[in-house]
Amino acid sequence: MTLDSELEAVAQRFPIGERVRFFPIAGEVDSVPALVRSAPWRLGHGTIGIKITGRAGGVHVSHLEVI
Repeated sequence: MTLDSELEAVAQRFPIGERVRFFPIAGEVDSVPALVRSAPWRLGHGTIGIKITGRAGGVHVSHLEVI
């Protein structure tokens, strides 16, 4: 998977307005409901971030699950 296709796949999985569960600590069972509020973008070191409601800045997409 190329970098652009990976970003496109994340954008399709988490479109703006999508309801998600945000896991502040990866691997823990506690989650917070949220809505996606931005398109995903690639951080300088290559991982993908996205903005959600209730959080300033972006979060790593591995901490999200579609509801």
